[in-house]
Amino acid sequence: MIPDFICLSGWSLVRRIVVRTTYRRPLNRNSTITRNRMNDFKRPKSFATASHSTGKDTEVMEIVNREASNIESTDSEPTLVPGFKFPLQSRLDVERLEIAIQNSKDVRKKYVQFLVQRKPKNMVVEKFITTIFSDDALISYNLNGSNTPGRPKRPMKSYSVFYDCFIGLLLEVGRLKKRLTELRAMHKSPQTSTINEIRTIHQKLRTIDVKYYQQRCIHPAKPLKISGFPMPLQCEEDIERLELMVNRNPKLRTQYVEFLRCKKAFSVDISDCFGKFFTGEAMVNFSWKTTNSNRSNRKERKIMEQYQIFTSCMLEAWQEHGIDAVKLDSEMRRIIAILSKRRYVANNRAQ
Repeated sequence: MIPDFICLSGWSLVRRIVVRTTYRRPLNRNSTITRNRMNDFKRPKSFATASHSTGKDTEVMEIVNREASNIESTDSEPTLVPGFKFPLQSRLDVERLEIAIQNSKDVRKKYVQFLVQRKPKNMVVEKFITTIFSDDALISYNLNGSNTPGRPKRPMKSYSVFYDCFIGLLLEVGRLKKRLTELRAMHKSPQTSTINEIRTIHQKLRTIDVKYYQQRCIHPAKPLKISGFPMPLQCEEDIERLELMVNRNPKLRTQYVEFLRCKKAFSVDISDCFGKFFTGEAMVNFSWKTTNSNRSNRKERKIMEQYQIFTSCMLEAWQEHGIDAVKLDSEMRRIIAILSKRRYVANNRAQ
């Protein structure tokens, strides 16, 4: 049974969704298309349940199902909900998905998982639903259904695809937050497995819950700190010490990753915010990949690529920003070039 507060959220959600399809140009009641659509919707008692199929609809659904199976077998791109391509383009696609959800718990589970994985962290749910259904698919529905001449509507509240599956998205957020509270209360000094699970939950919540993302990553309630390491690091010894502790202490690693994540804005390049983490003086004896061993008058530089604080931690922190190994490699090369140029200019001025 769905809790009352979730139901209230659901009704509010559906009311917001229908606004997008409310203001449409009125149909000509005398047109053939309008009469056909009105005849299709004139079923006074069918709005009371979620099973809306008639003999005509069932025949159409069988045809659409056969077409969908052909699409699925030839499509090279895997889909999380087999037989369906999103956004759904028509009412028939919505009805077919509804029937599949009602008849199969597995399809229902995959659909909810698809919603969880697909939802951008910075998009509210009522806007997100319009990325799952096209305007043409949504135009046939409103909250309670209607037989108004010229603008017949089906009730969204009786469809799982619109209502309780999206409520499942909200329930997933609640479940993750509850589990996070339990893990934090288990031990004062949590084990590595517990810390890893906490880290995974943080990543999921940041992805599907915009409020959690804003609290944790944009406007943190408390100043972010890394225990024992005032940032930015000022010297090479601090970098070595941070690398050592990140490898030994999962809790401190989590603190460092969170600090990286929250101090870099989504639209900012790594090279533009690198100074928040390390000063130029601390990076003097570091290079990204190769060392300058041919020059005997210079100290051999340390390779940043061998340090977790410069590689895996940054990839984990900025994965949601689109940073992969290739992008990180490019940005780090750029950072080293910028730092080298600054030192060169400073040395010339000193002379």
